[in-house]
Amino acid sequence: MRLSILSLVALLAAAPAVAREPAAALQSWGILGSWAPSCEAPPSDDNVYYIWLERDGDAFLQRKGGTFGDTSPISAARVTPEGLLEYHVSFGRQVMINSWGRGEKGIRIFANRYEGGRPTVRDGRLVHNGKPTPWHSRCDGAPA
Repeated sequence: MRLSILSLVALLAAAPAVAREPAAALQSWGILGSWAPSCEAPPSDDNVYYIWLERDGDAFLQRKGGTFGDTSPISAARVTPEGLLEYHVSFGRQVMINSWGRGEKGIRIFANRYEGGRPTVRDGRLVHNGKPTPWHSRCDGAPA
């Protein structure tokens, strides 16, 4: 019995930490700030800026595109065993689960789906047309 408890403690200690606060997971992954496919270009429907924010310990995702913009709360976030950043963001009544990954070209979305729904991105590709998701680079400042 004692061995089982020690094994469980060791397993839990080795498991990737789930941040108590989503902002802590965003901070540890290094994503806080502004990111876009082209930081030199203004926001557009093809060049959406993603801005991850921490305000008073809470985490938010702000998106700026050509025809839209919004700021939404992030309710949960963690770094997966594969090194992806997975977070839950609330868009109104719907919660989307996103997973972002790193590569030589920056970061990009590797998977997303609405809670209880089908994926719209799988393995870094849009499900509806198979095209890869765009890479995003860190921008010095958020767009106006």
